Amino acid sequence: MKKPTPYKEIRKFLEESENPLFFYDDDADGLSSYLILKNLTKNSKGILAKCSSQLPATYILTVDTYNPDKIFILDKPLVDKEFVDKVNVPIIMIDHHELINPKGVKYYNPKQFKEDFPTCIFCYKITKQDLWLATVGSISDWHKPKFLKEFCKKYPGLLNNPNQPISTLLFEPSPLSKLCRIFNFILKGKNHEIKKSINALEKIKTPYELLENKTKESQLILNHFEKIDKKYQKLLKQALKQEIKDNFLIYLYQNPSTSLTSFLSNNLLHFRPDSFIIVGREKDGYYNISLRSPANKKILKPLKKAMQGLEARGGGHDHACGCNILKEDLPNLIENLKKYL
Repeated sequence: MKKPTPYKEIRKFLEESENPLFFYDDDADGLSSYLILKNLTKNSKGILAKCSSQLPATYILTVDTYNPDKIFILDKPLVDKEFVDKVNVPIIMIDHHELINPKGVKYYNPKQFKEDFPTCIFCYKITKQDLWLATVGSISDWHKPKFLKEFCKKYPGLLNNPNQPISTLLFEPSPLSKLCRIFNFILKGKNHEIKKSINALEKIKTPYELLENKTKESQLILNHFEKIDKKYQKLLKQALKQEIKDNFLIYLYQNPSTSLTSFLSNNLLHFRPDSFIIVGREKDGYYNISLRSPANKKILKPLKKAMQGLEARGGGHDHACGCNILKEDLPNLIENLKKYL
């Protein structure tokens, strides 16, 4: 008997589950992945995992509260061993970062079959529905999907030219780029506002409904988005004024409540494609850093070397990664990066 594909295997898990619990990453890829899979299930619950790259053991309390029959972890690179050991229901993990081999978890990653695409595309391949959600999540994650022309045909008026570079698709004005900003920015701000926006987004059926702002759900979402977008545009304007030194554009800011470093660093790379980008948000004596590199340079390995001996931890992709570092150690990190790049 032919073994089912990973997509069919996961779909069966979803269809058999009567009370699934989703933990998903706090970015547009994670959010889109959750929405795509949720639309295939009933009685499901989603938890935005605003944590580091690893899903911590503290979420065991959430599992106890909802008593699910299956747990799905979406777009999180790691899961705490204690969490796995103490949870007594099947755990299905779907991710696209560096390959791992977690024990006690059914683990799926496109890299297992020598492909590379965001988690939301993996989820779209499972359900074969919600093309617009997969497109928004993928573009937001700096990945141009193969089905972009199909998206343009199915949703006319949202994107005129699918052949543009990924940074243009994400940052030049269009209805699609606005959707990407909405999905990113409603995950920022106060927790109760984020929760209300996600609950409203779960009820949105098409991208037009969201953009046209004619329903109470779209109005709630867009009000939240516009408040964050106003803060973001101010940061972007300030960051673009920074002088580039030794091919580095460095922008540091203070904002204890709202992190916009990842989206801002990508946007800066669009405008300064030949520079290394470092965007840091100061909080509690540390900097949360987003790093980006030009297309012909990789920054992940140099970052790992540069962090050695410093109070810092981080990871990510070859051209887009991040770290958390003690404020006093940041100058040393930058000097080390210049040495290893």
